Amino acid sequence: MNDITLNPVSTLHVSSGKLASETFWYEPNNSESRSNYSSESGLAKLFDFERWVRKRLKGLPYKEKLENFIIQYVRALDSTDWDKSFLKLWRILESATATAERDSHEDMIRRVAFIFKDHDFHHEILKHLKYYVETFLDFLLFKTNGLGSLDEVKKFIDMPVDSDALKNKYKEKTRQEKELKRDLILIKRAAQFHQLSL
Repeated sequence: MNDITLNPVSTLHVSSGKLASETFWYEPNNSESRSNYSSESGLAKLFDFERWVRKRLKGLPYKEKLENFIIQYVRALDSTDWDKSFLKLWRILESATATAERDSHEDMIRRVAFIFKDHDFHHEILKHLKYYVETFLDFLLFKTNGLGSLDEVKKFIDMPVDSDALKNKYKEKTRQEKELKRDLILIKRAAQFHQLSL
């Protein structure tokens, strides 16, 4: 995510610092507590980089499109919603590689991997991102029968994957289940003792 992002609530001020309007803007998805950005050297480097980028853009025939990609990139990383950010970044790759509707995802992946020396490695990484998403969606569609909610799915995939850890977890949960059953018996007896209904 970007080092400099909007606060959860923003207001507009005149140069003296006085409020220019009673209106305020808020970020509905901004739940993270972040400190104010106050690095003067960091800001100086940022402005130097901005000047360098603007100078470089001037000579490019596709200046407007690249400017738009850069703006989209920065906005994608302004979000505190990781899912939205990922999708926006993927969309930028599709646009920047001129991936048309008739093209496949493989075409886009091949084009992006082209710019790396170890293009086979990066090609596999990009393919795997797509593969992991598809595989997980397949898992949710076909292999979660009997699980009542995404919270249960989360608990399921949080389970350990080695035998010893799984056995230990089973023993612990079995012990807790016995304690819970005993507690329920005690609750019922207490209700009977005080002639209360449950």
